[in-house]
Amino acid sequence: MMTGKTWRSMGSLVASLMFVGGMIHQYSPYFRHLLKRCIKKIDSGCYPYIEITFNEHSSGQLSENCNAFVAIQHYLEANSLHTVKRLKADSITRGQILVLSMDDNEEITDEYHGIKLWWSSKTKEVPISRSHHKQRCYTLVFHSRYRDLIINSYMQHVIAEGKAIALRNRQRKLYTNKRQTPSPARWISAVFEHPATFETLALKPDTKKDIMDDLITFSKAKDYYMKIGKAWKRGYLLYGPPGTGKSTMIAAMANYLGIKSHELFGRVEKLLGETNTSPADVAENLMPTSADDDGETCLKCLISVLEDVKEAAMSRAKDETNGRVIASSSQG
Repeated sequence: MMTGKTWRSMGSLVASLMFVGGMIHQYSPYFRHLLKRCIKKIDSGCYPYIEITFNEHSSGQLSENCNAFVAIQHYLEANSLHTVKRLKADSITRGQILVLSMDDNEEITDEYHGIKLWWSSKTKEVPISRSHHKQRCYTLVFHSRYRDLIINSYMQHVIAEGKAIALRNRQRKLYTNKRQTPSPARWISAVFEHPATFETLALKPDTKKDIMDDLITFSKAKDYYMKIGKAWKRGYLLYGPPGTGKSTMIAAMANYLGIKSHELFGRVEKLLGETNTSPADVAENLMPTSADDDGETCLKCLISVLEDVKEAAMSRAKDETNGRVIASSSQG
């Protein structure tokens, strides 16, 4: 039990510390800075680890996923199934396929060149537009001595591997335009799962072999087309009455080449679902304007146009909500 004398001694000590702290704060900024550096060094010695956080959404944009987060998510999905105890299940393709991912507050250990790293997942609240929204984030923890290797090499490895996994697992989709709909989004998609292959295609063996060889030759000739200054594209004229296998032929060619996805397809898919764009406009903006335009350039052009259409639609909706009336006149 503490006596009155002990309490008086502690009170004097606390008062002295408060007095010294006040003097340091008021009259000696240099000493205060030196003290902070000492505390920081002590803290670094006690916890020599670095933490990097990857948020699900870009800053202030809940509608847009961060590309790094998506790639990391695919990477962790492929590496966490056999280690974590709590998984989160999502269904795709009308519930036919289950995708398992690491649940919140779970941690997995990864290894890179003999270095151990730790990934964890959690959900946090972020303030956006005077309200709070929940978003997921991944946190990477590693020892500070491996800073350069992890940032310059490991992170590139994770993102590249995650993108490759996403491309392998991504589904082909067919889009159709809804003409009669009250919704501003007139495009709908359906998963493309055509079973046609060259093995099941009713075609003369010699003709089939010529087409397959031509497809392989073309798929490996990108550098050649760039060298001669021509667009890397190939066209096939399919003609005949309905029911003669034109669509089946296209599906067999797509399956043979393994044409699945492009990293920009997700952005195009999202914008098509949010805008009122005609098929003619989509086709026009996908066409190359010069011999130097490749497929990625055409996709970026389409994305730019769709984003402009979306922004204009949002502006009109905002004006209507606010009850604004805009009038314009011209004088001849």
